[in-house]
Amino acid sequence: GFFTGDIDLDAVQHAVVRLRGRFVVAPRPERSLLARVRGALAPRGYAFVEYVNAERTAPNGARYWLPATQRIELQATAPVLGDVRAIVRIVSRFRDVAIDDTTLTPAELAANADSLLPIAPRRLTLARGDSLGRYAGWHAPIGAASGEAHANDFDDLTPGIGQVHGPPTTGLFYPRISDFAHFNRVEGVYAGLGERVRFRDAAPGLTLAGTAGYAFRERTVRGRLEAEQRLGANAGRAPEEGAPGALDAQPNGASWAVVARAGRTLDITNDFRTPFDSGSSLGAILGADEYDYVDRRFATVGVAHATDARALIFRADVGVADDRGDSSRFVHPLFTRRTIYRPNRGVDEGRYVRTSATLEWHPDVAAEFVRPGLGARLYGENGEGQLRYTRVEGRLTGRRDLLDGTAGHFLGIPTSGSTLALVGRVDAGVVLAPSDRGPPPQQLFELGNAQGLLGYGYKEFAGDRAASARSALLLTGPFFRTPIRVRRFLLPAVAPGLAATLQLGYADASNAAALGSIARLGFRNDTVSATGAPVFASRPTDGVRASVSAGVTLFGGAIFGGVARAVDTHADRPRGYRGVLTFSQPL
Repeated sequence: GFFTGDIDLDAVQHAVVRLRGRFVVAPRPERSLLARVRGALAPRGYAFVEYVNAERTAPNGARYWLPATQRIELQATAPVLGDVRAIVRIVSRFRDVAIDDTTLTPAELAANADSLLPIAPRRLTLARGDSLGRYAGWHAPIGAASGEAHANDFDDLTPGIGQVHGPPTTGLFYPRISDFAHFNRVEGVYAGLGERVRFRDAAPGLTLAGTAGYAFRERTVRGRLEAEQRLGANAGRAPEEGAPGALDAQPNGASWAVVARAGRTLDITNDFRTPFDSGSSLGAILGADEYDYVDRRFATVGVAHATDARALIFRADVGVADDRGDSSRFVHPLFTRRTIYRPNRGVDEGRYVRTSATLEWHPDVAAEFVRPGLGARLYGENGEGQLRYTRVEGRLTGRRDLLDGTAGHFLGIPTSGSTLALVGRVDAGVVLAPSDRGPPPQQLFELGNAQGLLGYGYKEFAGDRAASARSALLLTGPFFRTPIRVRRFLLPAVAPGLAATLQLGYADASNAAALGSIARLGFRNDTVSATGAPVFASRPTDGVRASVSAGVTLFGGAIFGGVARAVDTHADRPRGYRGVLTFSQPL
């Protein structure tokens, strides 16, 4: 292997002041076509390092360059994952350094040097789990040291990602893994290809990207084409880690981007979704398809602006869209007949001019993430034409660590190694529409067990005005907090914990036209009455609905399993407990 990067040296003391770069392995030439295709799809790994030393003075006046901060970062990318990266980040800060200024004679220094020569190379060893997982002397909570770091800090060292200069480059690219392959009850199996061209020196800041795929059961071609022009000093750089789209600008200074898009997609109509919810790629094959869809053709042009460190992001788009309904083509999942798919919900069809704007404050602070603090989002959308509506929604999210894993006590109980976090999220929205028609059904707000009310059924409630408040108390104990080592591989720590949640939901229809829009969503069989007669798929909440849940979390909250129950005073609320299994925090 080799090191490529920068090394700053003190020419007087012959010491390293700063080291920043990455380790590389000489690639093997791939000759066959199959090997080249396999290489293009294979994951890519990068190892980065950044060491910063500080000059410290000993009591005797001698000066030494000693470690101040050290950062080791391992990144993995894959074309089918787009710009999403898997990251292992280790940040160390050295404090309270005391220099032992004991002076050694030249003979003693020579003896120490000679004593190092016979030592044979040793294999890397890891500390035992108890010393890693139960250490109580941390100066800061877990994650605080690396909280301000970003994956794109090393983009200038990463081939194909941050290299601004050079000839145009092309490569496979999928903005979402669902653009590569997915399954749902409308399209069936979908497979696609994606490509991206960065023009670099030929046209600084210009990128073209496109995806195209085929839905085999629906027998339909879908895809998107996008042209992006970045402006300013950051032209040509890639979106930072976790960026949901090309409009996201960079830190390291405010920047602008201009983007034009066109395509045909099967858009999701679910509301109050999490930041990275792009639909079910494969889950619907085995179980329920927890989404509804609209067949949408569109062409838009937009701009975006981001301030330093992405603390504030603004986006605006204007274009034309054409919404069309679609139906479920599967009755059961592919591998089981015990589950029956719900019909895809109804939509109003028509062409319209669509204008939208988004303002985000601290977008990387969300109830589903681990970074503490507050974040907010304000979104507005307007349609004019055959479909007429104005939709406004807002979100406030927050996380506060009550226990941070450092040494201490809570209610008299030792808390070393344990974490306790309070997370919360509030969503609210309203849709305005002509009083004679009401809003299009696909623009209504829908609430249910997968949309903020775990104790209720799927999208049981809907309205043209809605609000949802969710909170969770997450306790992770000190046990099994270290990664699991299997030979040469490290698996995520199990990190079991407990979770208790409370959800409140409200949805109402402002007039008779809004009730008519709810009726156009479709029907379902009544599971409460013995007759099973058809009833409207959704209805207003008739006040505030509430549910609670409790259960066990694994892998730091990535998986939650437990029970939920409706606890409001409505006579028609579900009785008993419902089993809950989610692959996210239980909100």
